[in-house]
Amino acid sequence: MIKFQMNENPRPQWLEEIPSVMEILEEAKSELGFGGLVGKVRPSELARMLERKCHEIYRRYEERVREKWKDKVDPARLEQSLQQSRMSRAGKTTEEIFRLLIDSLGVRYERDTRKRQIGGETPDFLIPDRETFDKDPSKAVYCLLSVRSGSGGGRSWAKPTF
Repeated sequence: MIKFQMNENPRPQWLEEIPSVMEILEEAKSELGFGGLVGKVRPSELARMLERKCHEIYRRYEERVREKWKDKVDPARLEQSLQQSRMSRAGKTTEEIFRLLIDSLGVRYERDTRKRQIGGETPDFLIPDRETFDKDPSKAVYCLLSVRSGSGGGRSWAKPTF
């Protein structure tokens, strides 16, 4: 079994074997035929389809990693690491799916890269932009994306808040 020292890279090597959120999203778009669905399927349904497909693809990669590493590292550490990665990726995936959908609808928005708070919350997206929100909040929308633990076998999901 491989032992790790405290001063080694804190990101476990096995996580490097799972593609990035964007790579998995591209794979999901391809498997679903995303381009042919835009305008034919409600955006909310398209978001669910993408989320499910991304989750399914991630789990395939996760299972390969589990099989490869199960006898090489502490199983509890492996599972904890995979679970934490899954939660982190759920939030990033939701943000990217939301971005993809509003891009496909031609909605103007700004990602609040400075992460300034609005009413004690830090928005992920401002529609149409920060300037409009600052001048007249009634003419803008801010979106918060949050991740919760789902009940489907440790499944993570994220929910937008407007």
